[in-house]
Amino acid sequence: MYCAPDARTCLREVLADLRPSLQAVDEFEKTGVKSWSPVPDQWRAKRVLVPATVEILSGTLYSLDDVSLRRDLERKLVRLLLDQGIEHLDLDVVQGSRREVTQAIARALFEEGAAGVLYQSKYDNQVCTALFEGRARLISRGDALSLSEPLPEFQQVCKEFWPDG
Repeated sequence: MYCAPDARTCLREVLADLRPSLQAVDEFEKTGVKSWSPVPDQWRAKRVLVPATVEILSGTLYSLDDVSLRRDLERKLVRLLLDQGIEHLDLDVVQGSRREVTQAIARALFEEGAAGVLYQSKYDNQVCTALFEGRARLISRGDALSLSEPLPEFQQVCKEFWPDG
């Protein structure tokens, strides 16, 4: 389960994949399309934003900002990293889109008994948390807010990602 202290960071993390690619934007501009619907209504209807607190059941949260932790992970994942053409497990790799690498990092930390992982969002550099099931959980601190409603945080992130939308 993924979470962040700031609602906007949570929204940036989940909405980023819905942004049109540069190629799509270029195609839109060539055809005269000036705006497009940023987030489908059915996507919004299925999602909520819930204020919550992290509860650690066992283990600890490891921060991927920790250079010594990344060095230890390099040693454990050396074959995979070399096969991927990665020379060092730097933050750009940790924040990158190579799922095989990020999943291997999570698996290695899970096997060490971690409750989860702290990492920086690549969209706003704010802290995010990936919690491991059975070792940590979220405790609701309020009502679920439907993304179908006009939430200011949702509207702000949409304006950031789709200024013409």
